Amino acid sequence: MQMRKKEHQIYKEWRKCGYKFRKLVNRWQLIFSSNKGVISCVYFPEYFPGESFWEIYCLAGNLFEDCERFCTLRKAKSRCKQLLD
Repeated sequence: MQMRKKEHQIYKEWRKCGYKFRKLVNRWQLIFSSNKGVISCVYFPEYFPGESFWEIYCLAGNLFEDCERFCTLRKAKSRCKQLLD
C-alpha cells in the first residue's frame, strides 16, 4: 500500500476565492493506493459541533460502498490497509 498527501480540492477553491470560513475540511487529503484500488482519507475538524472525524471513500476499485468514518487517523489507516492489502 502506498500513501501520498495532496491539498484537498475544496480547501484550494475556498482559499483561491478568499473565503473566510469555519474550517469544515482539513487542508490535506491522504490518498492510499495499491493494485486493488484507491482510497481517499480526509479529516473533518468540528464538522458537526463538538464532533470531528476521519472519513474514507473509495476512488477506484469498488472496495466498499459510500463512506466510512473513524474517530482517529490510526483507525482509518488500519481500515485502508485492510482493504488494500
